[in-house]
Amino acid sequence: MAISFAPLEAMLMGCPVIAPRNLDWPLFYDDRVNILLYEEGNYHSCKEVVDYFRSSEQIQLNLSRRGREAVLAMNSAELFTERWTSVLDAALASAVRGVGRLKTDANAPLSKTTLLRRSEKERAYELVTSLEMAGKDVVIGHPAKAWLNPRQLLRKYKSLRAYSPVRYDLMRKHCATKKTAVIVGDDFGLYSLCAAVLGSRVLSFNYHRWSCSELAFTAALNAVGGVPVDHIVFDDMRRPVYVNENRETRFDEPREDKDDYVLQAAPFDHYAARKAIGPIDLLCVDDVNFETRIIRGSLGSIKESRPALLIRCYRHGAHNIGAPTAELLRILNRLDYLTYYAPWDGEVRDLQLIENDVEPTLDTFLLYAFGREYAPFLLNKATGKIGDDPLTGSGPQSTVEGSSAESAISSPRTDRAPIGKIWQRVKESRIVAAVAKPFRLR
Repeated sequence: MAISFAPLEAMLMGCPVIAPRNLDWPLFYDDRVNILLYEEGNYHSCKEVVDYFRSSEQIQLNLSRRGREAVLAMNSAELFTERWTSVLDAALASAVRGVGRLKTDANAPLSKTTLLRRSEKERAYELVTSLEMAGKDVVIGHPAKAWLNPRQLLRKYKSLRAYSPVRYDLMRKHCATKKTAVIVGDDFGLYSLCAAVLGSRVLSFNYHRWSCSELAFTAALNAVGGVPVDHIVFDDMRRPVYVNENRETRFDEPREDKDDYVLQAAPFDHYAARKAIGPIDLLCVDDVNFETRIIRGSLGSIKESRPALLIRCYRHGAHNIGAPTAELLRILNRLDYLTYYAPWDGEVRDLQLIENDVEPTLDTFLLYAFGREYAPFLLNKATGKIGDDPLTGSGPQSTVEGSSAESAISSPRTDRAPIGKIWQRVKESRIVAAVAKPFRLR
């Protein structure tokens, strides 16, 4: 038996203890004074000790009294105070040096070894991790409440591309020129920051308060402006939803968790009209299980702007809440979108065309979709697959009027812009060079 709370509590309550002569028992207690010890694994030694204990009531009473006295003496209030006083004295003595070290580390130039930065909002120091994105070394701030998981994740990858090559490459190509990117439910603000570093206008949304505050903190650290983030939940209709800062998803029904709070969800179309967001070029959705419902509430904006879509799909979870991925594929098909999918950790060359709205067998995957009118410029004519340079400039916009979500999928588009007009838009958007030569995988 090791020295643990159980035998010590027994001794404190006056219960005699018989233990093997191992570990630290002989160092702290005296055999046959306040404890009885026997040779471990020796039956005869154990029997001898038990017989000795049972031989006299006085022996039993002495062991009980002395054992209790020994525990009290080793854990007295005076000794406890003395020990902690020495610890606190040592901490106070080194506090000045510690504060100086914090200031030095926090004020050092940003580098791959940066660990700390000063947060003026929190009036404290926050942990940061360096990450390479868009050819630059940036630092990502972590919330004090949940810093461990993102730090472990980010230290596993030296660059944002290593985290999800296919998503990174597609986002970098779409945001390489000044675009408007709407990002719903970003991973620690990584892709919002990436789009901003590339020079695009970014509108970021998240239902976690800490994610919103940390993205603002991260953008300020890296001197990246124009990354507004709003604490909001998007859905296919106005409804209350229940969220928790420590969970990755939200819920339609209240849970027995006192940390849950309620937000009023709203369709993105309503928000976009109220805020006059205007045309968007890229819509990214990463809201666990709710991707189909978010797209339902964005149909008017999708039809009007014809943005490219990057959606992280959770097939099993989406099916469980009554918004299956198959429905998402049908909606995009009726909007005349081509849809491709790839594993989350795959490459652009891994993108596979989804035909006849057949769900991929992967439970989690990245869905990439764009209007069919972009196909002549995005597909490699020889292979029919997406090349390595998808949409490096502004593409043709839909000529369809109206933004009603219902009319967006009520009828397929029949008024695509003629090829001549599309080519004129291509020349104006300066992607002639990308179209004139076959796409190459680098």
